[in-house]
Amino acid sequence: MVKEPHLVILREPNSRLIGYARLVEESAEYKTTKLNEFFNDKNISLDALIGICTDGEPTNTGTHGGIIRRFELLLKRPLHWFVCLLHFNELPFRHLFGVLDKSSTTGPTSTTGKLSKQIENSEALPVVSDFQRMALENMPPVAEQHEYSTDSQYLYDMAHAISNGVVSVDLANIKPGKIVHSRWLTKAARL
Repeated sequence: MVKEPHLVILREPNSRLIGYARLVEESAEYKTTKLNEFFNDKNISLDALIGICTDGEPTNTGTHGGIIRRFELLLKRPLHWFVCLLHFNELPFRHLFGVLDKSSTTGPTSTTGKLSKQIENSEALPVVSDFQRMALENMPPVAEQHEYSTDSQYLYDMAHAISNGVVSVDLANIKPGKIVHSRWLTKAARL
């Protein structure tokens, strides 16, 4: 099995798959070229394109050289920027954690901070089932599994367990994902 980076091209509404563009590099200029080639090869006109949906990665959203901006320049008109707010929602925690941890990154998965070092192997610690519950006001009811990403669901389940004072065996056996700087919800769940 070989892992290959691709851009997935969907048409909205209803998330209808149009196709994929295989990538060999991650620059905004290259991605824009590959997308444009994809549309040209499929004879898809961009005259009706009203916006581009993407995550908040600077390659996509850079105001001067991101993919969306490059398409605006290519089409000579503004587009709607539909940027995923899930990444945006993590920013307050990211900044708070940086202040509390006083850390700097030393690679994509490691940092120098004391707090970061303590949570690196938190899944190896024993699960404490005898703790004082901390009732969280306005805690939404248990959600359907398909409503959240894996990281979001795990964090929600942990908060719900703390609020109820009960950690299920299934929840106790789940291991949080690896710590990667782009996955702030995983860091929050480990804390």
